[in-house]
Amino acid sequence: MTLLSLAPILATRHLPIKFYLISIPLFFINIYIVWAINLIITHIAERQEQNRKTKALKYISSYIFSSLASGFFVLFIKSSNIYANFESVNAHPHTHSMGNLSPFVMAIVTNTFVLFIQEMVLLHDKKTKFELENARLKLENMEAAKNQLKKQIHPHFLFNSMSILKSLIKENPSLAEEYIIRLSGFLRASISSVESNTVKLKDELKLCTDFIEMQKIRFGNALIFEYNIPDDIVRTANIPGFALQVLLENAIKHNALTEDSPLKLCVRYSNGWLTVENNIQQKMSLESSTKMGLKNLSERYKILTGSDIVIENSDEKFKVTIKVIENESCNHRR
Repeated sequence: MTLLSLAPILATRHLPIKFYLISIPLFFINIYIVWAINLIITHIAERQEQNRKTKALKYISSYIFSSLASGFFVLFIKSSNIYANFESVNAHPHTHSMGNLSPFVMAIVTNTFVLFIQEMVLLHDKKTKFELENARLKLENMEAAKNQLKKQIHPHFLFNSMSILKSLIKENPSLAEEYIIRLSGFLRASISSVESNTVKLKDELKLCTDFIEMQKIRFGNALIFEYNIPDDIVRTANIPGFALQVLLENAIKHNALTEDSPLKLCVRYSNGWLTVENNIQQKMSLESSTKMGLKNLSERYKILTGSDIVIENSDEKFKVTIKVIENESCNHRR
């Protein structure tokens, strides 16, 4: 008999400590036997094709083998006369009411309890694995989108660069040489930035400077760019590669630029955040936009920092604020 089968007796009899010292270990041995059998059956079932038939066979096998093993274990205990010295237990009518079926009934109850606990554990394990797999797939998708964004140089940008360079070679060779140097620096930085999730802010600013200087050759005084960032932040801070360049290019793409009404681009730092701001100057003919640049940048920030970018759009100003990434947290979500 097990401690579980003795419940009515325990409720109505005062038993010696020795009885509990024998019964409690036997009870947990019985639980362990049932648990081990269910683990083996579950392991075998998981290697099979998962369907209703497999699940039904799993539960049927569980009750058959666990009940038999547990039942015979209890019968063995009864036959070994371990409880022979406890007359009050052996004399109680409950111990004889069901004869030799009592151990098997208790075994079924025990197995049901073990199955319930095991299913809860397996359900939690499956939920955890699903969440991890979902996070891994999302990370891979975002990584692919991020790499695509970093590797992508807008075809119009390259086309315009080559067209401007062709004109400069004929009209102003010295300016063409400067343009080539800027373009070379920009392309070099573009390639190196692909290798990591984040870049030093100073490197991103160098890339942006090359980009802006090329645009100034095209737009002249119609484009004004300035930034106000402390030197120590420039040296130590990190941001996702192309984060600022994408925002600057986005502003140039969607606004009109004239010398009478220049486009003013400003990057400011405040309390761990960078804000890219530009005045709004609507074009006569608006270019179609998918806003993929901002969407991809937003997703990259969610992965790297857990924070989203902040977009503010008013009648006169357009602002995008992005978080500066500290050195120690650059790769915590890689």
